[in-house]
Amino acid sequence: MKIEWVLIAEGFGVGGNGAITAIGIDQVLIIAPSLPAAIKRAILVHLTADDNTMTDKELTLAVKVITPSGQVLAAQTIPGKVTPPQWPDIPLTFNIFIDVPMQLTEYGTYVVDVKVTPPDGGRIEHQTEFYVCEPPDAKARSSAA
Repeated sequence: MKIEWVLIAEGFGVGGNGAITAIGIDQVLIIAPSLPAAIKRAILVHLTADDNTMTDKELTLAVKVITPSGQVLAAQTIPGKVTPPQWPDIPLTFNIFIDVPMQLTEYGTYVVDVKVTPPDGGRIEHQTEFYVCEPPDAKARSSAA
């Protein structure tokens, strides 16, 4: 099993056919005129497995958001279960998503640390980043002062 990719969005919806729709994707730059700033981001983790041995097995998704100064801003852990594939002849893929509310307290680079613990007890890790910046006009005003 491996993490193919991680997507940060404003939210996700699931349609009647099970398809996931991302709302407000590419949320890696957050413009915050002032801090602290309360936001919510949704993190989607796309996993693949080479075989179907993961079917009907429990796994755990843990997400941590780390501030530019290295503090854990938010942490959540959720269980998940791999459903049987409809087409067993193709590689198994599945998605897990989680909403993460945050109170941003610093400008700079935040790290989203994702860990998946499969039933065999191993650990799969992935990190991605997002950035919190002042609006460009705020920087100009503070430089002129």
